[in-house]
Amino acid sequence: MSNQPINEPNQFAPASERSIFLPHGRIGRVAYAVRWAATLAAYAALGSVQHATIGSEPNALVKSLSFVLFAFLVITSIKRLHDLGYGAVAVIFLGPIVPLLLFAPGEPGPNTYGNPPPKPFSGSVRVFPLAALLFASVTAHAQLAVTVLPVKLTGQKAIVPLAMRNGFAERIESARAVCFILDDQGKMVGQATQWVIGGDRDKAGLATGATNAFNFVVAAVKPFTSTNLTAKVTFSRVVLEGGRLADPKEVTIASPGKR
Repeated sequence: MSNQPINEPNQFAPASERSIFLPHGRIGRVAYAVRWAATLAAYAALGSVQHATIGSEPNALVKSLSFVLFAFLVITSIKRLHDLGYGAVAVIFLGPIVPLLLFAPGEPGPNTYGNPPPKPFSGSVRVFPLAALLFASVTAHAQLAVTVLPVKLTGQKAIVPLAMRNGFAERIESARAVCFILDDQGKMVGQATQWVIGGDRDKAGLATGATNAFNFVVAAVKPFTSTNLTAKVTFSRVVLEGGRLADPKEVTIASPGKR
């Protein structure tokens, strides 16, 4: 048996981590919490950019980036498992064991998977704020969720039903949106701007957690020549309780349906 102290690095053991993108080596609680928080923030940013630029349906690039982020979380979790002395197979229980990976201390000395990771902080007390930040980043991404239902034609008017749910922690006083009607060639054949929530004293706002429906009425620029129409809705203004403006990017819009 070696006389080397258990908490001393072993020069013959592999490095604690050779690359953040490879599932080899070990990482501690702090590094794990920081990487989870950063990855979830990247997910949120990717979703915001997607809705602002390409609409509600993810394209191949967005799907690829989402897969890369998920793979990074799996790799990060494998290395945290290594620090606890477990093999990669335990990652199949990733959901239930995340709290364990955040708070459980790693093995103090070298193990099968490498030397102990560097310890920039000590003690679970300092890990707790990072873990709290991690979970806060998940719950803080409040949204107004909007589902655009299939277009219905009534004469030379298109009716676009919206189903909305307020996911903000505050009441939505008003929200204004623009609805574009597109034909089967992608050409705009109608457009309208309306207050879909509130907008005047006679229209109520939307309470936290409440749902509401609104029918967007769009008159045709020219007589509709097709019944295969699609609606695209974007929000230009969202006013929360007290007059605070919300970022329109925090409105998530489900895939428009076709008639």
